Amino acid sequence: MFIALGVSLLLTFSFIFVQKGVEIITRIDLKKYTIYFWGIIVIVVSIFSKHNYIYNIPDSLWSVMALFLIVALVNLLIARSSGYNPMGRHDTIHFVISYPLIEEAVFRGLMLPILSNSTTSVLPLTIVGLPVKYTVLITAFLFAICHLQYYKLSRMSIRFMMFAFSGGIFFGIIADQTKSILLPIILHIEFNALSVYFSRRKIS
Repeated sequence: MFIALGVSLLLTFSFIFVQKGVEIITRIDLKKYTIYFWGIIVIVVSIFSKHNYIYNIPDSLWSVMALFLIVALVNLLIARSSGYNPMGRHDTIHFVISYPLIEEAVFRGLMLPILSNSTTSVLPLTIVGLPVKYTVLITAFLFAICHLQYYKLSRMSIRFMMFAFSGGIFFGIIADQTKSILLPIILHIEFNALSVYFSRRKIS
C-alpha cells in the first residue's frame, strides 16, 4: 500500500516534475509545451504498466448509465459558475481537450488501478447503487491537490480544487466500475467545455 501511495504521489505532481525536468535538461523556458512532454511520458508509462484502465473498452456500461447521466446534467448546471476562463486559443484547446485526456489517464487510468491492486476496501456508502471505494476517495483528493500545480493557492484555486474533488469521486466510481476511462473523459471534457462556453457568454 505504501509503495502504491508513493507512486500515486509521484503521478499527482508529475506535471510539475516534467516541467522542472525539461527546464533543467534544455535550460530553456518551455512551460507552454510542458503538457506535450507530460502526455508523452504518461503514454510511455501506460505502455509499461500492467494494470491500467487507459485502453480498455468499458465493462458493465449499463450499471453506470444512471450516474453518468446525472453527472452530465450536474456538469451543465455547475459549469455556469465554475470560474474557469482560459485565455487564448492555445490555453482553451488544452483546457477543453488535452488536460482532461491526460488527467484522466493519470488519475483514473493509472493511479486508480495501482491503488485498487493494493487494497479493495469499500466505504459503507453507495452512490446510485454503486460502491464507493477508499481508492476512489484517495484519487479524488490527489486530483484536487494536483490543481495547485497549475494555480497559486487562493480562494479561486480552492474553489477549483473543490470542483476537482467532487468530480474526481464520480469519475472514479465510473472508472472503477467500468475499468475504463472513456466515460470519465467524456464527462471531464463536457465540464471544461461548458465552463469555457459560459465564461465567454458572460464576457460578451
